[in-house]
Amino acid sequence: MDKLPEKKALGIVSIVIGAIALILSWMPIVNNFAAILAVLGLIFGLIAFFVNRKHKKLLAWIGTIISVISLAVVIGTQSMYSKAIDDATGKTDTQTSSSSKSASSSETDKTYAIGDTVAQNNGMNVKVNSVEFKDGGQYDNLDAGKQFVVVHLTLTNKGTKTLDYNQFDYKLDDNGKQTDMLSTMMDDNGNDVYSDMLESGSLRPKASLTGTLIGEAVTSDKLALVSNAYDNTNNWTIKLN
Repeated sequence: MDKLPEKKALGIVSIVIGAIALILSWMPIVNNFAAILAVLGLIFGLIAFFVNRKHKKLLAWIGTIISVISLAVVIGTQSMYSKAIDDATGKTDTQTSSSSKSASSSETDKTYAIGDTVAQNNGMNVKVNSVEFKDGGQYDNLDAGKQFVVVHLTLTNKGTKTLDYNQFDYKLDDNGKQTDMLSTMMDDNGNDVYSDMLESGSLRPKASLTGTLIGEAVTSDKLALVSNAYDNTNNWTIKLN
């Protein structure tokens, strides 16, 4: 016996709701609403099956299938979007971590050795070429137990503007105690031993200057030449022994 004609109302509602859900299921955020529609379409489709249990069920089948497909698409796309967001967030976190490590390195890796070039933020490069430890002569007023610390350095302007330099830009660090390097050494005739004492002046771009700084310290202590940047933009340390 042929089945009775289908009661179409619920099947049509299921198809319409399922179709809207399918259209919206591909759209990020909006597909949250599509999931609700897909569930409603599925419910109407199942009710249509129940109402048409002795009738034809074509529209009920179509509405139910579309709603199931819509729900599956929503689940799939949300999983895909979630993975994409997680990947992007993970990449950002990795980059942030890498940047933090680089920043940390830049803060901690500012200790140099004799012969290293210190590239300052202002464009002035500083290089300690050599260090001498010398006793004082008859004309030198050197504290007992100390020697002269003679630092020969080269300044190079790697920037694009004229830069000033000054002997007060540097200090001698003696076990954490920092003093200006303003000492001079006299020979037996009462003349300066070094004629290239670093004083103050300016360097044009690409120009270089070699000069000498002299401090006083117990040379068995841990000694270093340090920058004297009050704004903390060029803090560095060059070990001298």
